[in-house]
Amino acid sequence: MQKLEVTGRPQFLRRPDDRFSIIGVDYRGTIRFQIYRKWITFFSPPTKSPGIPTHSVTVSRPLTRESPVLAHALLTSIEADTFHVMELQYADSLEPTYSAKNVFRKLTGFKISESDSAGEKVADYYFAWPGDLLSRSVSN
Repeated sequence: MQKLEVTGRPQFLRRPDDRFSIIGVDYRGTIRFQIYRKWITFFSPPTKSPGIPTHSVTVSRPLTRESPVLAHALLTSIEADTFHVMELQYADSLEPTYSAKNVFRKLTGFKISESDSAGEKVADYYFAWPGDLLSRSVSN
């Protein structure tokens, strides 16, 4: 496990206490989870594009067998400099209460835009997604 300091403030990081606290990587250096103060996001293995996972699930902390699922996200497309992720957030049940299309900068993995949002957003669970630069920094 390596520690990575992220400098600068991502555009969609609304609350400073939502910064990464721990980024977990597997033996290949692929980011597999991000631990935040109030939630944990787990990522699938990456696509053919280095370091970009195909989907994720976010659960509340502390992590227990009963930790509720807070959000899911699915990679929908990869372009030259960006990639697109569809996000769903949940309340007490698995009925979606919020959805949005997110665009991330491929190099940094930070969200640069959000569109077609519907419902009430609880938190910015996906202001960052493993991108090329972040994955390479962790694996080195």
